[in-house]
Amino acid sequence: MRWETVDRLVRVVLASIVFTLFMTWSFFVAVMTGWSVTEPGLPRLWDSAPGLLGSGSDREPVPIYSRVGMVSP
Repeated sequence: MRWETVDRLVRVVLASIVFTLFMTWSFFVAVMTGWSVTEPGLPRLWDSAPGLLGSGSDREPVPIYSRVGMVSP
């Protein structure tokens, strides 16, 4: 194989890894913060699972529309 081909393959593999890590991280953040498009106001993960992530399970979940300043539907 020529070095240009190897270089291109390495770039594609690295870009795929970075993309996968970013998408995994963003999905994790969306789940942990309770972000949802279809059902605003879903409880955060630590609100729906008492004791899973320590303190915070006794708080009321805050609907996302009140966090971003939207009008309640």
